[in-house]
Amino acid sequence: MALAQKILRSEHVGVKQLKNNLSEYLREESTLVVTNRGKPTNVILSYDEAMDLIDLVEELSNPEIIEAIREGREAIKDGSEGISVDETFENYKSSR
Repeated sequence: MALAQKILRSEHVGVKQLKNNLSEYLREESTLVVTNRGKPTNVILSYDEAMDLIDLVEELSNPEIIEAIREGREAIKDGSEGISVDETFENYKSSR
């Protein structure tokens, strides 16, 4: 959940501040949390981060990936070391 952690640690910018400095913020290509009266309302991601998020959602909707994760969890419960979720995704990507 690196993206979630990054969002939580990202700069928070008020709507008015964002409006007044939009071009500067967009040039930075960093993740921003937009707030309205101090309450987070939106997140601005870089193009690459958005594509990574889309890839992750697509991978998690793949029944083969879900089955591999389920099998891995069962194996770990049974005492096996298993493989990490990241390794599962990498194995899936390399088999495409």
